Amino acid sequence: EDITIVEGSTWRENKFTIINYDILKNFYEVPTERAKRKSLEMGDDGKISLVTSEREVVSRKKKVIAEAMGNSQLYQSHFDLFIIDEAHRLSNTSSGIYKIMSDLVQRSNPKGIFELTGTPITNRPINFYNLLKLINAPVAKDWKEYVERYCDGKHFYKKKERDAHTAIFCRSKGKQSWYDLTYEEKQELDKVLERRCKAVWITNGSSHLDELQEVVKPYYLRRVKEELGGLVKKTIKVLNYQLSQQEKDEYDQVWEEYVNAQQANGKSYTDVEKYKKITEGIMLRQWLAKTMVPKTISLVQKCVDKGHKVVVFCSFDDELYAIQEAFKDVCVIHNGKLSAQKKNNAVNEFQNNPQIKVFIGNIQSAGVGLTLTAGDVAVFNSFSWVSGDNQQAQDRIHRLNQTKDVTIYYQVFQNTFYQEMLKKVNGKQDVIDNIIVSEQEK
Repeated sequence: EDITIVEGSTWRENKFTIINYDILKNFYEVPTERAKRKSLEMGDDGKISLVTSEREVVSRKKKVIAEAMGNSQLYQSHFDLFIIDEAHRLSNTSSGIYKIMSDLVQRSNPKGIFELTGTPITNRPINFYNLLKLINAPVAKDWKEYVERYCDGKHFYKKKERDAHTAIFCRSKGKQSWYDLTYEEKQELDKVLERRCKAVWITNGSSHLDELQEVVKPYYLRRVKEELGGLVKKTIKVLNYQLSQQEKDEYDQVWEEYVNAQQANGKSYTDVEKYKKITEGIMLRQWLAKTMVPKTISLVQKCVDKGHKVVVFCSFDDELYAIQEAFKDVCVIHNGKLSAQKKNNAVNEFQNNPQIKVFIGNIQSAGVGLTLTAGDVAVFNSFSWVSGDNQQAQDRIHRLNQTKDVTIYYQVFQNTFYQEMLKKVNGKQDVIDNIIVSEQEK
């Protein structure tokens, strides 16, 4: 009787409170204000000007903080213990839920914090930083030190701001450009840039993983499902296909057709080429996902004919709807566009209705928190760049209450972007496995 699932505003006296991430912002207000930052920038004409930018920051004003905390029921409740489920969702520093949880933890100073997740590192070591910081682990005391040591962190400065301070420094030394500076002067300039320019960091690498593995061991307890007993066997298969000659020609034309379309809309080739790597990757993934649909439909139908219930995972709505069209009344779908009630209905139908044979879900919306153990086969029509997302999706059918052995199918067209992508995703999983070890390996 001491547990309350939050639905209103009369819950403060309860001993325990369970609150959903989606409504977290309704019960905690981060005290923020708009702050201005002035910086020097050099234009293309060589002139230096003072530029003012504005952004939202956590306020230090007592009045702003008092008002925000007065509106924050979670803060007012003075909980001694926080238990954060699906803690990997806090790995993105810019996300709203992380900002709320981080501020709440800092201001509430609870006696204990437990973070629960099946994937503490979703992609790379930087994803682990926020989780370590929330529990006040010493390794996360200094962000810069962490990313330089464990994320192969590198930084650079915005070009216009860097060029402005470099020009001023060179003039003070009577030099024309950076190339004219002595070694000692260049070192002095580096210190000036570090003080006066905002650094942009690249933190998507990994380094010194053996050391990181050792220093984080005291801060987690890893229970592998296989150790708990009663878990069914999971088999992962990668199916490799060849594109037909016509498909290969279409695949090779994807980027060229995109460039032509953008130029027809008034964009120059230089503008389009600037974002080629990102745009090309998204476009090729979408094209491959669409081209994979007939393969997925055939595979799923074979599994259904053999008596299996099947879960299909997709990254884009177009592929999801195309597969839905193939299975019509014997399938349900689950994506971000559905209401919470319709999502729940989809899960209940798949789990309990023998007529529903196929569950088609978006990896982001259906890959976490759902139990889909009526199915014993999962098919990825496309997959995520984030290895943790794929792992979580697999585990919708591979759970402790699953009674049948399960099979997971990944599908790849050879000599395409998919093949390269799967290799990189598996490489990320290897990085994760080198950091988080089982209790027996500690």
